[in-house]
Amino acid sequence: MIETAFFGQAFADAEAKESRRGKYATIIVITDNSDDAGDPSSLMVRLVAPIGLMDEAMTIKKGDRIYCEGAASIGVWRTPRGAEPSVSVKVRHLSRLHSE
Repeated sequence: MIETAFFGQAFADAEAKESRRGKYATIIVITDNSDDAGDPSSLMVRLVAPIGLMDEAMTIKKGDRIYCEGAASIGVWRTPRGAEPSVSVKVRHLSRLHSE
């Protein structure tokens, strides 16, 4: 696991889920990044918010700006275009940012 903190934008509304381990929420976020040359780039990240953060997580709607802290895990998933990075973050802190 890698500790991380970042700003991003929700790609879709938060979704409530349930597994044998209990209830949780997932949110797909596009991160705000730039590459080494300063050009904009982005990464899709799957946030997993535990039951203690579900109330806050379920307020997140498509297009909302967020701030997140948590533990990231990185993997690879296969697409027709080839291997793509798969990043999930187990959320420890989540805030929906207010637009001005």
